[in-house]
Amino acid sequence: KYTIKPPRDLCSRFEQEQEVKKQQEIRAQEKKRLREEEERLMEAEKAKPDALHGLRVHSWVLVLSGKREVPENFFIDPFTGHSYSTQDEHFLGIESLWNHKNYWINMQDCWNCCKVPREGELGGCGRHSAGDRNRGKQWQPDLGESGTPGHEGFEPSP
Repeated sequence: KYTIKPPRDLCSRFEQEQEVKKQQEIRAQEKKRLREEEERLMEAEKAKPDALHGLRVHSWVLVLSGKREVPENFFIDPFTGHSYSTQDEHFLGIESLWNHKNYWINMQDCWNCCKVPREGELGGCGRHSAGDRNRGKQWQPDLGESGTPGHEGFEPSP
C-alpha cells in the first residue's frame, strides 16, 4: 500500500504497433529484393550456353561392386574425393578405359557427347560396350597383353 510504484509508461501502443509494421515492411522489401537479385543471377547463368559442353576430358575412378562389400558401382572424382553414381549427369561419355593389362580407346565421334547406353554392369561402359565391337569397331585396344601398341585382340578383363 505504501510502496513506491514504478513510473507509468507514457509511450503510445499505437505508435509501437506502427513501428513494428514499418520494420516488417522493410524486412519484406529486403527479402523480395534479395530474391529478385538471386533470380536475376540464376537467369544470367542459365542464359550462357557452354560452347565446350561435352568436349572436356576429366578422369574418374570406377569402383566395381562385388568385392570388399561394395553394393553398387560408383565413380570417385580423384581431385575432390567425392563419389558419384554411375547414372550421374556428370558423365557424358567415355574416352578410354584401362586396367592392369590393357588400354581401350573409344572410337566414337563425341562432338555432341558420346551416347553410351546407361544399362549394363558398368553403367554403360566397358563390359556392355565390348559387345559393340562388331558395329564399326567403336572400342579399339591400344596396348596388347605384351604392352605393344596396336594389339588386335579385344578381350577386356572381367
